[in-house]
Amino acid sequence: MRFFRESTMGDLMERLRAHAEALKLDGAPPTAPAYISPRLILAETVRDAKDVPPVYAGPLMRAILTGGPYPEAIAIAVLRRFTADRRISHTRCAILKAWLTRRNPSLNVTPMLNTENTQPGYVLGRIFAIFQKTQEDALGKLNRSIRDAYYPSAAATPAAVFPRLFKLHNHHIAKLENPGLRIRREKEMQAAVDLLTTIPAHLSLEQQGLFALGFYQQTSSFFTPNQTNN
Repeated sequence: MRFFRESTMGDLMERLRAHAEALKLDGAPPTAPAYISPRLILAETVRDAKDVPPVYAGPLMRAILTGGPYPEAIAIAVLRRFTADRRISHTRCAILKAWLTRRNPSLNVTPMLNTENTQPGYVLGRIFAIFQKTQEDALGKLNRSIRDAYYPSAAATPAAVFPRLFKLHNHHIAKLENPGLRIRREKEMQAAVDLLTTIPAHLSLEQQGLFALGFYQQTSSFFTPNQTNN
């Protein structure tokens, strides 16, 4: 016997509802699963689902059934997958969002893009997404993008690479042929930069999770119709 919990059906359903709410993240593509099951969470920690360490499943289910924090080991594994394959997917970011929500509610993590969140990791992730989108707008689809080349270092040691990325961004801005698009990108960048007080030399595990979430949510916002303009 590894885990035993005596409860009611009502309490169990509430725990499952809270778990689903913690995973809620806007911007899901049509291919994203409607429900992120525990099995899918575990599969996102490794390259091949058959390689999931047995020690991950128990603590994950304990967190789901008790409402406690999700295992830090799972967050670390998901962040490592970002570094390994640069695939910053909806499911992976939903897992990190749930982990951050339970770990530290004061981080102001929300299901949608939060332009008022001043956490340095989150803001830097948003800026990195603007770097990426501006490069795509200026140069089209590339074999090796800013995300491919710089994501691991930008998410871990931003002070070492962001000055170079700002120079690249200015170069890409100058190549935008559409004046309206150029102004839009400049405004997006300025709004994000205004939230920064400094660029940290290193980001903690928590801030790296916020970096990934900020990158994903800012990227998703580029493809979300502006209701006010419509």
